[in-house]
Amino acid sequence: MATTFTTISTGLALLTCAALCGCDDSEFIEEQALAPLHDASAPPPASVEPAAGDEPNTALVTACSAGTYEGNFEVYTPEDLEVLADYSKINGNLYIMTDLSVINGPDCLEEVTRNFVVTENAYLKYLKGFNGLQRIGGELLFDYNSSQTSSLTVEDFDALEQIGAMTFHSDVPVSIYWSTMANLQSIKGQLRAYDTDEILLGGLHSLVEIGSISFEHTGAIDFSLVALETLHGDLYFNDVEVVHNDGLTALAYVGGDMRYTDTWVPMSEWTFFGIEHIAGDLEISSSSDTKYVEGFLVLESVGGSIILDGLAASNIEAFDVLTTVGGDLQIHDNASLSEIIGFSSLTTVSGSLSISENDALDELGLDALIAVGEDVDIHDNPSLSTCDVDALVNQLDVLGGSAYIADNEACD
Repeated sequence: MATTFTTISTGLALLTCAALCGCDDSEFIEEQALAPLHDASAPPPASVEPAAGDEPNTALVTACSAGTYEGNFEVYTPEDLEVLADYSKINGNLYIMTDLSVINGPDCLEEVTRNFVVTENAYLKYLKGFNGLQRIGGELLFDYNSSQTSSLTVEDFDALEQIGAMTFHSDVPVSIYWSTMANLQSIKGQLRAYDTDEILLGGLHSLVEIGSISFEHTGAIDFSLVALETLHGDLYFNDVEVVHNDGLTALAYVGGDMRYTDTWVPMSEWTFFGIEHIAGDLEISSSSDTKYVEGFLVLESVGGSIILDGLAASNIEAFDVLTTVGGDLQIHDNASLSEIIGFSSLTTVSGSLSISENDALDELGLDALIAVGEDVDIHDNPSLSTCDVDALVNQLDVLGGSAYIADNEACD
């Protein structure tokens, strides 16, 4: 049954509070606290058979007569689900921590005002139902689940329109598949996945607003955001084996940084046709699998810096209409890069221009560049003629700092 405890282990209390609520000690003492968590490594109770048939719980009350539950509601057993089925709103957090393999959530529940947390469900294979749930005020968090099954499939949630944030995390290799969220329109905060084996987010076709996107230390990411035009914060991929993001073609504005580090994106999806403005930095770096830098066909301005570092690309064929870089332009340590075909409309770099340690580079491009706000630093490009570098510096109408040119190929 859902139970409110007045005393629990101080260590567990502070850990749970810090992770989910961000409160200090005094704040947490006043909260309704979690019961002690299950030991995910222990076998399930004798009364539960998680692997037998994967049958959902069906003994659910459907009267929806209890109205609002005040406080945190915790689900440990099928009986707790039966109680939950009678409520339309939880004014607090909802925690699901079971030894079940299939959970079929009730459809009466319409709102959780704080966090919806699915955690330490070691045997969970399927999470279904919750088709009446429309709003989650805080975070939808999947954390430390399915350690005994290696995969988790989430279905339904057909009425869900708005959540504060969404996070997927696991400390063991787990594949997560979410096939439906057809009515989800807004994630106010961050969409994040980290330390997962594979994650497939289908059904996001109605999502028009996201605070930020972050995927880290993940085997593969597959998602489609065909309606998303504005990203208020960062778009961040770090140490992701492969990213399938062909649904980002409508994205026009990134309000923070856009970073792909140690991540591979297939050539067919490396176009970002619609992005016009990036408010922060654009970084593509530390990926020996990134053999193409193409697209960004309508990108007009980058408020921060552009960093192209440690790539396997042989040329840069992008940024054709980009006119202004608000920070630095850095092209560094790209061993196979032979020519810079892109940046054909770039006139202004407000920070520094730095091109260095590109062993094969023999053609600069940048024919429209007339202003660099700080230094020009072009060195250690053994195939790049010093005469071409001098010509680039001489074409500038504005140079706010100094020019450092060294260890390039001698003039013919």
